[in-house]
Amino acid sequence: MLMRLSVILVLGLQALAAQGSKLPADVAQDAEAEFKSAVRGGLRPSEAYSASVFVLNHEEIAIPLLLQEVRAKLGDKGAVEFITRATELIAYAASDRGMDAVADLCSLDEKRFSPLVGRLLDHAINREREYEIAYYAFENHPNLREIVGRWVEESLSFSQADLALAKELVKRENSGLAVLEDDPLLSPLPVVAKERIKAAVEKVRTEDRRRKGQP
Repeated sequence: MLMRLSVILVLGLQALAAQGSKLPADVAQDAEAEFKSAVRGGLRPSEAYSASVFVLNHEEIAIPLLLQEVRAKLGDKGAVEFITRATELIAYAASDRGMDAVADLCSLDEKRFSPLVGRLLDHAINREREYEIAYYAFENHPNLREIVGRWVEESLSFSQADLALAKELVKRENSGLAVLEDDPLLSPLPVVAKERIKAAVEKVRTEDRRRKGQP
Protein backbone atom coordinates (compact mmCIF):
# COMPACT_ATOMS: atom_id res chain seq x y z
CA MET A 1 0.00 0.00 0.00
CA LEU A 2 2.78 2.42 0.94
CA MET A 3 4.63 1.64 -2.29
CA ARG A 4 1.48 2.39 -4.27
CA LEU A 5 1.07 5.67 -2.41
CA SER A 6 4.70 6.60 -3.06
CA VAL A 7 4.25 6.00 -6.78
CA ILE A 8 1.18 8.22 -6.80
CA LEU A 9 3.08 10.91 -4.93
CA VAL A 10 5.86 10.85 -7.51
CA LEU A 11 3.27 11.23 -10.25
CA GLY A 12 1.82 14.14 -8.32
CA LEU A 13 5.19 15.87 -8.28
CA GLN A 14 5.63 15.29 -12.00
CA ALA A 15 2.19 16.71 -12.67
CA LEU A 16 2.95 19.76 -10.55
CA ALA A 17 6.16 20.41 -12.45
CA ALA A 18 4.22 20.28 -15.71
CA GLN A 19 1.41 22.52 -14.46
CA GLY A 20 3.44 25.23 -12.73
CA SER A 21 3.86 26.05 -9.09
CA LYS A 22 0.47 27.16 -7.83
CA LEU A 23 -3.14 26.14 -8.28
CA PRO A 24 -5.30 28.75 -10.07
CA ALA A 25 -6.86 31.14 -7.57
CA ASP A 26 -10.39 30.36 -8.72
CA VAL A 27 -10.09 26.68 -7.74
CA ALA A 28 -7.95 27.07 -4.61
CA GLN A 29 -10.93 27.24 -2.26
CA ASP A 30 -12.50 24.12 -3.75
CA ALA A 31 -9.16 22.32 -3.60
CA GLU A 32 -8.81 23.16 0.09
CA ALA A 33 -12.29 21.85 0.86
CA GLU A 34 -11.57 18.69 -1.12
CA PHE A 35 -8.29 18.15 0.71
CA LYS A 36 -9.85 18.64 4.15
CA SER A 37 -12.64 16.23 3.24
CA ALA A 38 -10.12 13.65 2.04
CA VAL A 39 -8.05 13.88 5.21
CA ARG A 40 -11.03 13.68 7.52
CA GLY A 41 -12.39 10.81 5.46
CA GLY A 42 -9.26 8.72 5.92
CA LEU A 43 -7.21 9.58 2.82
CA ARG A 44 -8.30 6.83 0.47
CA PRO A 45 -5.57 5.70 -1.98
CA SER A 46 -7.60 7.12 -4.87
CA GLU A 47 -7.27 10.58 -3.27
CA ALA A 48 -3.47 10.45 -2.92
CA TYR A 49 -2.76 12.20 -6.22
CA SER A 50 -4.86 15.31 -5.56
CA ALA A 51 -3.77 15.34 -1.92
CA SER A 52 -0.08 15.30 -2.87
CA VAL A 53 -0.53 18.20 -5.28
CA PHE A 54 -2.38 20.18 -2.61
CA VAL A 55 0.39 19.51 -0.08
CA LEU A 56 3.01 20.87 -2.47
CA ASN A 57 0.96 23.95 -3.32
CA HIS A 58 -0.49 24.74 0.10
CA GLU A 59 1.67 23.17 2.79
CA GLU A 60 0.75 25.99 5.19
CA ILE A 61 -2.78 24.56 5.24
CA ALA A 62 -2.05 20.90 4.59
CA ILE A 63 0.67 20.11 7.11
CA PRO A 64 -1.02 21.51 10.25
CA LEU A 65 -4.21 19.65 9.34
CA LEU A 66 -2.36 16.38 8.69
CA LEU A 67 -0.43 16.73 11.94
CA GLN A 68 -3.58 17.50 13.88
CA GLU A 69 -5.39 14.46 12.50
CA VAL A 70 -2.42 12.14 13.07
CA ARG A 71 -2.05 13.28 16.67
CA ALA A 72 -5.77 12.76 17.24
CA LYS A 73 -5.61 9.18 15.93
CA LEU A 74 -2.37 7.96 17.51
CA GLY A 75 -4.19 5.70 19.93
CA ASP A 76 -6.61 4.33 17.34
CA LYS A 77 -5.55 0.87 16.17
CA GLY A 78 -7.89 1.20 13.21
CA ALA A 79 -6.10 4.30 11.95
CA VAL A 80 -2.73 2.72 11.16
CA GLU A 81 -3.14 3.00 7.38
CA PHE A 82 -4.40 6.57 7.64
CA ILE A 83 -1.43 7.56 9.79
CA THR A 84 0.94 5.95 7.28
CA ARG A 85 -0.63 7.88 4.39
CA ALA A 86 -0.84 11.16 6.26
CA THR A 87 2.74 11.07 7.53
CA GLU A 88 4.01 10.14 4.08
CA LEU A 89 2.32 13.28 2.75
CA ILE A 90 4.05 15.32 5.46
CA ALA A 91 7.40 13.87 4.44
CA TYR A 92 6.58 14.44 0.77
CA ALA A 93 6.35 18.19 1.42
CA ALA A 94 10.14 18.12 1.88
CA SER A 95 10.15 21.48 3.64
CA ASP A 96 11.06 23.18 6.90
CA ARG A 97 7.42 23.09 7.94
CA GLY A 98 7.27 19.40 7.14
CA MET A 99 10.37 18.79 9.27
CA ASP A 100 8.77 20.73 12.13
CA ALA A 101 5.82 18.34 11.96
CA VAL A 102 8.11 15.30 11.84
CA ALA A 103 10.02 16.58 14.88
CA ASP A 104 6.70 16.98 16.70
CA LEU A 105 5.75 13.39 15.90
CA CYS A 106 9.17 12.08 16.89
CA SER A 107 8.79 13.78 20.27
CA LEU A 108 5.68 11.64 20.77
CA ASP A 109 7.00 8.33 19.41
CA GLU A 110 10.53 8.43 18.05
CA LYS A 111 10.72 4.74 17.20
CA ARG A 112 7.58 4.93 15.09
CA PHE A 113 8.16 8.24 13.33
CA SER A 114 11.94 8.69 13.07
CA PRO A 115 12.05 7.04 9.59
CA LEU A 116 10.10 10.06 8.34
CA VAL A 117 13.23 12.20 8.75
CA GLY A 118 15.07 10.22 6.11
CA ARG A 119 12.06 10.01 3.83
CA LEU A 120 11.56 13.78 3.96
CA LEU A 121 15.23 14.40 3.18
CA ASP A 122 15.09 11.83 0.37
CA HIS A 123 12.15 13.70 -1.15
CA ALA A 124 14.09 16.95 -0.77
CA ILE A 125 16.83 15.61 -3.07
CA ASN A 126 14.49 16.05 -6.04
CA ARG A 127 14.16 19.73 -5.10
CA GLU A 128 17.88 20.21 -4.37
CA ARG A 129 17.11 21.18 -0.77
CA GLU A 130 18.22 18.09 1.14
CA TYR A 131 21.18 19.66 2.97
CA GLU A 132 19.43 22.98 3.46
CA ILE A 133 16.66 21.14 5.30
CA ALA A 134 19.18 18.93 7.11
CA TYR A 135 20.81 22.08 8.53
CA TYR A 136 17.39 23.45 9.45
CA ALA A 137 16.50 20.26 11.30
CA PHE A 138 19.85 20.11 13.08
CA GLU A 139 19.71 23.74 14.17
CA ASN A 140 16.05 23.80 15.24
CA HIS A 141 15.28 20.29 16.51
CA PRO A 142 17.83 18.79 18.90
CA ASN A 143 15.80 15.58 19.07
CA LEU A 144 16.54 14.98 15.38
CA ARG A 145 20.28 15.67 15.35
CA GLU A 146 21.44 12.07 15.64
CA ILE A 147 18.99 10.90 12.97
CA VAL A 148 19.93 13.72 10.60
CA GLY A 149 23.62 13.08 11.16
CA ARG A 150 23.22 9.42 10.21
CA TRP A 151 21.27 10.37 7.08
CA VAL A 152 23.94 12.86 6.01
CA GLU A 153 26.75 10.34 6.43
CA GLU A 154 24.81 7.68 4.52
CA SER A 155 23.89 10.14 1.77
CA LEU A 156 27.56 10.81 1.11
CA SER A 157 28.04 7.26 -0.10
CA PHE A 158 26.75 8.66 -3.40
CA SER A 159 29.41 10.64 -5.24
CA GLN A 160 27.03 13.38 -6.45
CA ALA A 161 26.16 14.16 -2.81
CA ASP A 162 29.60 15.71 -2.19
CA LEU A 163 28.88 18.49 -4.66
CA ALA A 164 25.33 19.01 -3.36
CA LEU A 165 26.59 19.46 0.21
CA ALA A 166 29.43 21.68 -0.99
CA LYS A 167 26.95 23.94 -2.81
CA GLU A 168 24.89 24.27 0.37
CA LEU A 169 28.00 25.09 2.39
CA VAL A 170 29.03 27.79 -0.08
CA LYS A 171 25.48 29.18 -0.13
CA ARG A 172 25.60 29.42 3.66
CA GLU A 173 29.05 30.99 3.45
CA ASN A 174 27.78 33.61 1.02
CA SER A 175 25.04 34.48 3.49
CA GLY A 176 27.60 35.06 6.23
CA LEU A 177 27.95 31.60 7.78
CA ALA A 178 31.59 30.55 7.49
CA VAL A 179 32.53 26.95 6.77
CA LEU A 180 34.07 25.89 10.09
CA GLU A 181 35.74 22.73 11.36
CA ASP A 182 32.96 22.32 13.93
CA ASP A 183 30.20 22.63 11.31
CA PRO A 184 27.31 20.55 12.68
CA LEU A 185 27.02 18.36 9.59
CA LEU A 186 30.72 18.13 8.73
CA SER A 187 32.34 17.62 12.13
CA PRO A 188 30.94 14.12 12.83
CA LEU A 189 31.99 12.79 9.40
CA PRO A 190 34.98 10.50 8.87
CA VAL A 191 38.19 12.30 7.91
CA VAL A 192 38.10 10.93 4.35
CA ALA A 193 34.58 12.29 3.82
CA LYS A 194 35.56 15.69 5.26
CA GLU A 195 38.47 15.96 2.86
CA ARG A 196 36.23 15.13 -0.11
CA ILE A 197 33.74 17.80 0.94
CA LYS A 198 36.46 20.40 1.44
CA ALA A 199 37.75 19.71 -2.08
CA ALA A 200 34.20 20.00 -3.45
CA VAL A 201 33.73 23.30 -1.60
CA GLU A 202 36.88 24.71 -3.24
CA LYS A 203 35.58 23.59 -6.63
CA VAL A 204 32.23 25.34 -6.04
CA ARG A 205 33.98 28.52 -4.85
CA THR A 206 36.15 28.55 -7.97
CA GLU A 207 33.13 28.09 -10.23
CA ASP A 208 31.29 30.88 -8.40
CA ARG A 209 34.22 33.27 -8.87
CA ARG A 210 34.44 32.36 -12.56
CA ARG A 211 30.72 33.05 -13.08
CA LYS A 212 31.10 36.43 -11.38
CA GLY A 213 34.19 37.26 -13.43
CA GLN A 214 36.38 37.32 -10.34
CA PRO A 215 40.00 36.06 -10.26
